[in-house]
Amino acid sequence: MWYLLDFNASKVWTHHWSHLRDFYQLVQSRNESVQVFLPKNTDDDILAYVPHYELILKSPSFGYSRNESFSYWIRDKITSNLLYWKTLKKWNKLFLLVRKSCIHFYKRKSFKHIKNSIRENPNSILIIPNADPLSLELLLDLYDREMLPKLTCIRMTGGEDYGPFASSLLLSTFMRLVNNDDCSIRIGWESSPYEEFLIRSGFDSKKLFWAPPPSILKEATQRFDYDGDNRITIGFLGNARPNKGFEEIPELLESLVEKDVQYKAIIQKAKFPWLKYRNALEKMEQFKHSIILISPDQKEENLELIMRKVDICVLPYDPAFYKLQSSAIVYRAADLGIPVIAKKGVAFADEILRYGIGEVYESASEFPVAVKKVLSDPRVYAISEYNRKRTNAAELFLGMN
Repeated sequence: MWYLLDFNASKVWTHHWSHLRDFYQLVQSRNESVQVFLPKNTDDDILAYVPHYELILKSPSFGYSRNESFSYWIRDKITSNLLYWKTLKKWNKLFLLVRKSCIHFYKRKSFKHIKNSIRENPNSILIIPNADPLSLELLLDLYDREMLPKLTCIRMTGGEDYGPFASSLLLSTFMRLVNNDDCSIRIGWESSPYEEFLIRSGFDSKKLFWAPPPSILKEATQRFDYDGDNRITIGFLGNARPNKGFEEIPELLESLVEKDVQYKAIIQKAKFPWLKYRNALEKMEQFKHSIILISPDQKEENLELIMRKVDICVLPYDPAFYKLQSSAIVYRAADLGIPVIAKKGVAFADEILRYGIGEVYESASEFPVAVKKVLSDPRVYAISEYNRKRTNAAELFLGMN
């Protein structure tokens, strides 16, 4: 019996539920019995992709959007970046304190249901596609009761001070458990910087596995189906946020105009606007005949249809924020055979170059060069190989081969 668990599956946390779906489909492809545990506030759109689910008590995280909207309100009101981040850090500490006060009640209710299922199937395999403090608490509780499944595969996501790393005491306790030779817990990572970070934090390297979401595509196909006007279609997709570089898009588009690169850009808007976001939208008015703005709330099937119209996905993410974590857009683009261009310094830049699935750039002046390189080589074979390798890696992580 296989179990999948995600305490924070939500359409807001796009990478969470898309990764959950990918691992679910991989297990299903092996004709294995699988049971999925999700919070009661999980969107119906997500549940449609994982039919074998049970809804457990609502998570005490209060939803990402509430914290996010508050953060963007601060960004609107406070122009100093230094002061903004200090204020946000204080807010996050308060947020975590309130969460901690609720977690005991939540554990008793939801953990009991999960433990009863695992007790009935001691030879089961538990997959946690997106680790958070609550999932670490659960595994420690299962260990104390000698109820750990035959194998537990948990993917570590998030940054140095949030996600599973929000509590240093909890993490150190969990790490000591994982490092035991007889412990059946495997730790997954998405980017090389994250692997290095986990090793520096004290995790035993023998317990660490590359665990990208498995690919749903067998073979990438030739793209670049130009419009009648011979323009390349560039996608800036994923809900716009300050750490995703939305503010840099006008400068990137201007650089393409200067180098006479004919383009059409599909740009996804923000759910929670901030001051510089509005300024960027005003600057984009000069490119209004070359851009299409789409809403932030896109159903999975709609987003896939949009992505199928894109020739290159661009991720101008802030390297300071994305120095460890990867992006779901990289995997979605590869699934559809689309090359990606990202900013140099992000955690997944090394992966893009190593597997040849796109290019990186450092400044707006280098961006047209990266675009022309991808135009001259669509990377069809490289993307197919990348999809095969990440599926193999996911299977190895889960003990399937």
